[in-house]
Amino acid sequence: MLKVAQSQGVGLGCYVNLKTILEPFSELSLGKSGYVSLVDQNGKSIGTLTEKGIVTDNSKINTDNYTFRQELSQAPFEIRIKISWTGVLNLMTGSVFALLGVAFLMVIAGSVLLFHLETKILKPVGMFTENLQKYDNGDLTYQMSEGNLVELEQIDDKFRNMIHQIRRLKITLYEQELQKQKIEMDYLKIQIRPHFYMNCLNFIYSMIDFGQYDHAKSMSRITSDYLAYIFRNTSEMVPVTAETNHCENYLKILLLRYPEKFTYYFEVHEEVENAVIFPFLIQVFVENAAKHALTLETVPLISVTVYPEDRGDEKYVNIYISDTGNGFPEETLQRLKAGEDISEHGKHIGIENCLKRFRYYYGDSGEIHFDNSPLGGAIVDIHIPYRTGGEEHETIARG
Repeated sequence: MLKVAQSQGVGLGCYVNLKTILEPFSELSLGKSGYVSLVDQNGKSIGTLTEKGIVTDNSKINTDNYTFRQELSQAPFEIRIKISWTGVLNLMTGSVFALLGVAFLMVIAGSVLLFHLETKILKPVGMFTENLQKYDNGDLTYQMSEGNLVELEQIDDKFRNMIHQIRRLKITLYEQELQKQKIEMDYLKIQIRPHFYMNCLNFIYSMIDFGQYDHAKSMSRITSDYLAYIFRNTSEMVPVTAETNHCENYLKILLLRYPEKFTYYFEVHEEVENAVIFPFLIQVFVENAAKHALTLETVPLISVTVYPEDRGDEKYVNIYISDTGNGFPEETLQRLKAGEDISEHGKHIGIENCLKRFRYYYGDSGEIHFDNSPLGGAIVDIHIPYRTGGEEHETIARG
């Protein structure tokens, strides 16, 4: 393409190779029938670019059918561009592949992000929450895995320290509660111990003073065994035979002081001889029956039987205490059946303390029933789980 300008007899001209103008358009996806053409002011194509390259024969190309045109203010031609459907499709296909590539990269990046989120955040937080739930359910064996978030590790350190302090506090409170219960149990047992042993000593002195040496000797031996049982058993469980022997010693002491005021009968089945109970469980009710027997004109019978009892798959011990006296007063009996306190006005303290200890040792697994026999007399029916003790309990029984 040549351009010449003249002024005052001077000419200035330049030429441009059309190839240098059309080649930059070769990167366009024009399609099979697409083109880029330079058209002069007369509508004649002076250079055309197709997908096959620059065409020198422009007669076969209709430049009136174009998609886009652009006039140039400083050039004597305009640019006309036609993009065929194949070119558009090629362009769209490239864009689609590009979008698919971007989407694929986003999926990979999202998967990596989710994996990181799962392993580094969600899983540690879930474990932390699960351990908190375990702690809420009473499990203090809190354990957090290593390699978690720094923030969670910091919380974990503080939480471990807090749980350690809570565990120490709970242990301390538990030990204090056990100590308190032990003191209370010891106090209750002191309360239900017979108060007549001072009278026994005075009675022995009187026997010696009146020259009844054989009676004094027997009284001293029985009283010694009786007091030894009381002072030896402050917190340990004892065999049934040790408890029944203690009750017999108590009744023998009473009969030495009040001859022929009552009779008694004890029977312990051999299968439950080694069963253990808390001290004074039987003695409290035997003592209550004996005290009332001393006020009667008749001679009542005080009976204690201990037999095995099967309840489903578990073995129980049945302790049955009865007498042929007047029985429980009706008001007292109803309060006992209802589980109400009967120790008002300082009465029946021993029985009430025994019931407290019974609930402490056996809870819902033990039963104790009170009634009056139709033939007269009180009935105490006790059912407790069969338990055995060690050599220490056997030693107490032999003693």
